[in-house]
Order: sequence, then structure tokens, then C-alpha cells
Amino acid sequence: FLGLRLQAQAVKHRLRSHIRERCFESERLERSYFRSTLDHKAHAQTAEALKRRMPGIRALAKRYNTLCAQLSDMKARSAIHKNAVIPKPVDINGLFDIGVDDAIWEDAGLDGDAEEAPPAWLADEGIREGIKAMLMYDQ
Repeated sequence: FLGLRLQAQAVKHRLRSHIRERCFESERLERSYFRSTLDHKAHAQTAEALKRRMPGIRALAKRYNTLCAQLSDMKARSAIHKNAVIPKPVDINGLFDIGVDDAIWEDAGLDGDAEEAPPAWLADEGIREGIKAMLMYDQ
């Protein structure tokens, strides 16, 4: 369990790093799009770099999701502590349309003590929905 959790944590950190780099490159691509034709070469290079990195990022996300599934299977077989928090898989389809509150930025189940109970706002989906409803009501 510990080995899988550490592998998942390492893969998730690499995935975050690659996604951050891609966001910066896409911003540069958007900025160069509105500039003169002199920047056409930089625009083409950035667009090509984004295309080239996309399969690697998707592969990292798929590997992370596989590790999450293995951890979930271990919990289902009672091979790990019943209060252990299993990290949530990453949505591969919406991987490049991430927001500030996306699951990729949460480390739930990847760090800390596996035997300690998680906070209610993190473990209980009903409480999470209630928080979202309160925020929507306040808007």
C-alpha cells in the first residue's frame, strides 16, 4: 500500500508539473497569435511543442488512474486500513481544461498518515455538495 501510494504521489506531482508547463506554453501561444507575422515561427514552435507533449501528459494521467484503481482494489479487499483515503482519479478528457478547484491539485490520500480519519469536508460527498450549494447561494 505504501509503495503504491508513494508511486501515485510521484506520478501526480509529475503530472501537475507538466500541466503547469502546458498552461504557460498555451498562454504564450495565445499571446503570439495576436502579434505580427515576425512571431510566426515562435507561434509554430509553441504549437508543435504543445502537440508533442500532449500524449506524455495523457500517459501520466492514465498511469496515475491505474495506481488509484489498484489502491481502491486493495481497500475493497480489506488489505489496507478501513479509514485509508483513496486518491481520486483524474478525468483524462478534461485534463487540459482544469480549474483552480480541480481534483488534480488535491493530495487527499497521497500524503499524511493513512490511518488518520480525513476531515468531513474532504471525505463526505454530501458535505462537499452542501458547501458548494452554500457558495452558490451566497453568490
